[in-house]
Amino acid sequence: MPRNIIGGSPFPVRTIELDRPLTLDDISLQLRDIPGVSLCVRTAGGHTNRGGYFFHIAKDGADYRIFDISKRIVATLTPQKLVRFVNHVSGRQFDAEMLVFCQSVVNFKQDQNEHG
Repeated sequence: MPRNIIGGSPFPVRTIELDRPLTLDDISLQLRDIPGVSLCVRTAGGHTNRGGYFFHIAKDGADYRIFDISKRIVATLTPQKLVRFVNHVSGRQFDAEMLVFCQSVVNFKQDQNEHG
């Protein structure tokens, strides 16, 4: 499988390897000593070089900002919505509201950035 070289991550990379849905504690623990994290969420088992789902996250008061790979803000989410977003996108727990959010906000902003 070819690799897509996209440059460095916007924040330090930390990895969570779990097969269950993530909790707010799982995510906030990764931000305990840094202002932002490029979180790689992947399965507990598999090849050492297996892929995962990347989430670029920074604390913003009581909420969290999510960013694209170029460190552009995509959205600000409440802690509960962040957990739902990460679990939905990483395939851990389907969430109809997060599906609509991804289609109407995340993908829409991505299309705007790519096509002006």
